[in-house]
Amino acid sequence: MKKATLILTMLSIFVFIGIGTACANTAGKRLNNQSRRIERGVCSGQLTRQEARTLYEQQRRIRNYKKAVWADGRLTAREAAWLKKKQKWASHRIYRLKHNWRTR
Repeated sequence: MKKATLILTMLSIFVFIGIGTACANTAGKRLNNQSRRIERGVCSGQLTRQEARTLYEQQRRIRNYKKAVWADGRLTAREAAWLKKKQKWASHRIYRLKHNWRTR
């Protein structure tokens, strides 16, 4: 019985660690993708310098938050949800600014 409990406990720990790591990898890939979208917008002239500066600042804040929540080695469900929400909002904002009437 003790052996089964120990195995079950260890398995659940590995599952939770795996879920947190998967969320972190997704967040990192998404941030990199958004940075590339901003760079392409600047190169194509779809984003002005001020718009790009604002978007890069937003990306920096998200990266800093990600570092802060991972400082304790865990990513809670609430933190993961907040991070996902902010990245979704950032993606929407990149799209909005790239497709407005302002050009370089």
